[in-house]
Amino acid sequence: MIAYHMVARAWSARDYGSRVDGHFEARLLCTRLFGWAIPSIEAINAIQEAVGNRPVVEVGAGTGYWGFLLKQAGVSWVGLDECPGRQRISDAEVKAAYDHALSVLYSTAAFARSSGSRTGRYAAIAAQLQEATALFPEGLDTYQPATRLCWAPVEVSAVSDAAVWESHPENQPGRVLMLCWPPYAEPMGFHALKGFRGDRLVYIGERYGGCTGDDAFHELLEAEWDTISEHALPQWEGINDRLFIYQRNT
Repeated sequence: MIAYHMVARAWSARDYGSRVDGHFEARLLCTRLFGWAIPSIEAINAIQEAVGNRPVVEVGAGTGYWGFLLKQAGVSWVGLDECPGRQRISDAEVKAAYDHALSVLYSTAAFARSSGSRTGRYAAIAAQLQEATALFPEGLDTYQPATRLCWAPVEVSAVSDAAVWESHPENQPGRVLMLCWPPYAEPMGFHALKGFRGDRLVYIGERYGGCTGDDAFHELLEAEWDTISEHALPQWEGINDRLFIYQRNT
């Protein structure tokens, strides 16, 4: 948890005056190492308090990074995804590559923020970050299960299919639905929310008009769910995601 937050802070433009060179590439690498949203101790505690003893089912869990942290906090969590990771962080070889990637991210951030001429620096930054991508030989913008990181076991499930989700055994009234960065302009988040049989939602993403979920998802949130609480998250430059806790109002 701290590692992701600290890496993002290292690449922050705060007190720098402009966006740090290589920021986009560093963020993309971190989304592959961890996930789209940056957790914090406060966010994990807020979720733990909101769910109580109820199990959490995360649809579109990706690497399972948030689930990994929630399980450490004692939350009962199950993750579902159409393309979950298979490179387990618990494997020594994967962990070594992950540690190397973090080291490169920190050292390159320091170089990117250094004083002096910026001429040619972007190319040098890109070359340095390339050294951290050994875990993802197919490229950072391609998601293949064989090369996707796995922090916690995530079940393979066609969660974008509304019928599959509605009949899934983990879709029970006593559970809490969790959605972390449902894909932008795609119906997965809407189908997950529409077919959910429970009454509490943990949503991590941006508001209506942002880069998470589609219009139908946000319209359904406004119509059938009330905000219990919302919490700030550590953020990449230009990103406005937050943690929201909702209760069904119908």
